[in-house]
Amino acid sequence: MTSEKTHTGNVLWFDHKKGFGFVNVNQKDSEFFNKNIFVHYSKIVTKEGGFKKIFPGEYVSMKVTHQPDVKDKEFLCEELTGINGGPLLIDNEDYNFKVYNKVRKTVSKD
Repeated sequence: MTSEKTHTGNVLWFDHKKGFGFVNVNQKDSEFFNKNIFVHYSKIVTKEGGFKKIFPGEYVSMKVTHQPDVKDKEFLCEELTGINGGPLLIDNEDYNFKVYNKVRKTVSKD
């Protein structure tokens, strides 16, 4: 069952080599609030058929399909775009984006 309503969320992570990741719905009035939604690259809508990639922390809009009988992919993303149908970061013509993992410093207790 696919929701007709558009939900907003932010990207938790996306592996562009494998072509999938997860988005967390942060829209408080959504029935999927605080749920992790599986997203496959084939469901990403880009401008003029560009490269389908999303970045961690990016805010997106999407429709959600609920499949209660499928383990680990109970919620699926459909028609993922930038907020309110706007462009994704990858569609930006003026800038290139690259994601680096944070280097975490450990504090020793002496």
